[in-house]
Amino acid sequence: MSVMTMNLFEATVDSLDDPQVKEFMNLLQNCAQAYDCKMRSFAIHKGVAFFSFDNDEIMQDLAADMQEITGVRADICKNEDEFIRKAKKTLKRV
Repeated sequence: MSVMTMNLFEATVDSLDDPQVKEFMNLLQNCAQAYDCKMRSFAIHKGVAFFSFDNDEIMQDLAADMQEITGVRADICKNEDEFIRKAKKTLKRV
């Protein structure tokens, strides 16, 4: 299962209850419906969103779309071990 990480929000955005996070999660859930798949995980830490789907096609398409829209390159990890390694590096920088 691939995991995507994106630094999308200000560092003060650090809760699943934040309106910006809720809006983004809703967008991702709608995308999952369109691809007939499920969002498997979602987390937020100091503005960095971590999420995964059970479909690699949606991950690639979302990465391309998000880069085009935001100018921010999404990082896709191929598995949980790679995700944990990269997350630790990301969290150390925050």
